[in-house]
Amino acid sequence: LHTVINIGGLSLGLAACSLLFLYIRHHLSYDDWHTNKDRVYLASQWSYGGPDYDSDSTWWSAPAPDFGVNSMVSAALPETIKDQVPGVEAIALVGGQSGVVKVGRSVLRERFTVASPSLFDMLDVPLAEGSVLGFKDPGHILISEAKAEAWFGNRSAVGQTLEVTFQGETQTKEVVGVLAHTDQPTNFQLDIVLNPRSKPNYEQWSTNWNSLSVATYVMLAPGVQPETLTPAFDGIVDVHYDHMLDITRERAGLAENQRGFGFALVPLTEIHVIPFSVRYGNMQPRYLAFLALIGIAILLIAGINYISLTLARSAGRNLEVGVRKSLGARVSHIVTQFYVETLLVTVLALILATLISYLSLPLFNSILKSKFGWHDLFNRGMLVPLLAILGITVLLAGSYPASYFAKFRTAVVLKGRSLYNINSRFLRLLVGIQLVLKSSLLIGTYGLYRQMDYILNMDLGFEPANVVRVTNRQLPQGEATREVRVARLQQTLRQIPGVEEVAGINNSFGRGYTSTQFTHNEHPINSVELAVTPEIFEVMGFQLLEGEMPRDTIQGRGKVIVNETFLQQAGLESIQGEIIDFKNTQYTLAGLVANFDYLPETRENEAVMIRFDPAPNELRDVLIKLNDQAGVAVLEEIGAVWRELVPELPYEFGFVEDDLREPYLESERLKKLIGTATVLALVVSLLGLFGLSGIQALNRSKEVGVRRVLGARVWDIFYLLNRQVLLIASLALAVGIPLASYLLHGWLEQFAYQISLDWKFYATVATALLAVVLFTVGFYGVKAAYSNPADSLRDE
Repeated sequence: LHTVINIGGLSLGLAACSLLFLYIRHHLSYDDWHTNKDRVYLASQWSYGGPDYDSDSTWWSAPAPDFGVNSMVSAALPETIKDQVPGVEAIALVGGQSGVVKVGRSVLRERFTVASPSLFDMLDVPLAEGSVLGFKDPGHILISEAKAEAWFGNRSAVGQTLEVTFQGETQTKEVVGVLAHTDQPTNFQLDIVLNPRSKPNYEQWSTNWNSLSVATYVMLAPGVQPETLTPAFDGIVDVHYDHMLDITRERAGLAENQRGFGFALVPLTEIHVIPFSVRYGNMQPRYLAFLALIGIAILLIAGINYISLTLARSAGRNLEVGVRKSLGARVSHIVTQFYVETLLVTVLALILATLISYLSLPLFNSILKSKFGWHDLFNRGMLVPLLAILGITVLLAGSYPASYFAKFRTAVVLKGRSLYNINSRFLRLLVGIQLVLKSSLLIGTYGLYRQMDYILNMDLGFEPANVVRVTNRQLPQGEATREVRVARLQQTLRQIPGVEEVAGINNSFGRGYTSTQFTHNEHPINSVELAVTPEIFEVMGFQLLEGEMPRDTIQGRGKVIVNETFLQQAGLESIQGEIIDFKNTQYTLAGLVANFDYLPETRENEAVMIRFDPAPNELRDVLIKLNDQAGVAVLEEIGAVWRELVPELPYEFGFVEDDLREPYLESERLKKLIGTATVLALVVSLLGLFGLSGIQALNRSKEVGVRRVLGARVWDIFYLLNRQVLLIASLALAVGIPLASYLLHGWLEQFAYQISLDWKFYATVATALLAVVLFTVGFYGVKAAYSNPADSLRDE
């Protein structure tokens, strides 16, 4: 049984560690396969906000504390860098653009990548067909293998033409290259690639310093270090962003000679693990750190199990060691024997762990929505660390038993000396370390689950339930505008049974946001800007505290409604008679709305300004409030109306509730992974405790028999066998709770809204841990207490 526990515990530990390492390695290897990876950087924009700015000050986060980092910059930056920054060999911009593709009779809404041709000089992008050389022509386009197969079947895609409509203009494009699929992890999802010069408003777009719409990649000349370019980037900031230097100095309380805004070069291989404020599928480094800690903890627990069980069983091997030494065995022979035994057990455990890992891949992939295969487990990048883990395990797990038995004196051993295992200081220390790790993992995982449930179910200050979002992002052609389109849809959709109200908005909730910065009476304001139709209040259920709602967009022109945080930032106590200057227009504060959380993850009560004079093409989404009885049939009717009124666009809809949950999907998957890993760690730990308690009960069977004969009660025997384990568990909690609390508080700093880590939180975990430990070790205690004393004393 104890051999099974030893091998089983090690196997589970190594398997869990292997899968966790596979996941961590995957996220740390993004874009590390490009030839020029050491010379390619992302030009990111940073701003310093002081201790209260949207920042992350935990020790495992990538940016320095109090710094906000943005991956998106102005489209005017690339050409400026090319002209003014020395040491740059190539530069490329990468942006996004939604539009419509017409292939034959099919009209498809797609997301394009707008990328400079020079990007393909920096990166090793494999081609399945054609060439990227012709992509320099704005009339040419690149597509992925998947798109080529979906659109053209078995025909060659190169030379085929497509109709692409975006920003209100239809263009004919010729396919000049098909990008091959790659299994290598990358941040560049290149399905449909357009040349930036094909944008209808290219000249205006590429000279606008106020719009942050592209990522800019630079490839430095060989030997050039990124820090040497700082003065040149500071010069660009001084010319084009001098107002941001003033705003950040005032907001963060910086001295005149301190800079609170600038550009920094992020290495290509680190982009995926930088928590950008505008990010595209990035992995938060805190989660990788947490997973690494869990993997190390599981490995330590499995190793401690092996050492503990080996020591606890040592009493049965004293005679064997004594006889071997009396027959002339050297110390080196004894040491080698224990190392070889440990090696055999560990190799067998590693083989079983590999099998368990392989069989667990489907479950692993289903939790993470990933596509890991056997080739990911059995490659050099995985085998080398596993062999290193094997060596470390053999060294740690075999050293103490080998050195302990090597020191035994033959005469003492042959007299029948026995290890009273649970009283061994070293063994008690091992059990204590194991329980500290277990308690810390339980507290951390319980806190993570509580926090994610709290965030997903918190009151946002509005009612997203039953609100359908229909995408209106493609510009109309001809004289029509998005605003006219929304007005027509409102008039018709309201007639559908089940539809309560319809509103237009510039950016729906969870679909991006427009942020604006300006000053009012020398007070800097950093606000989310919502351009809407007045029906938004009925659709989303905002709470109006003061003032009145405009009846329509005509009455709403020149008026804004702000929330409580906006009022505080502006240094105002009331909206009465207040006028703000914004974008060269004067707006009257017509109403005050209760705070609501437009960006609930990291920002608490963001300032919000709602205006009712959207530009002709500013309403990018249509929000439709349904009643509780509305079903699929209502969605089909909405689709029929859409196809009738907007035939040039596909009907693309979603639910606001789902949009708000989408940023947390990766966190939800990681929560499941961390929870599963913690359960495995608990199982491995409890297996060790179970085996240890069984050996302890066996080693003390004669003592138990004597006590039973002398009248000891069942409870007395149970307490005798388990009191030290419970004491060690209590001490482990005393160490584990502060340790886990420190790490958990650091992780929670990223959230604007946090769970309360009060005494009830820790009491719940402590009670659960003590109950599980007591249940695990109690089996053999009860069995020993009810055993017949004659069975253990018959040989005395």
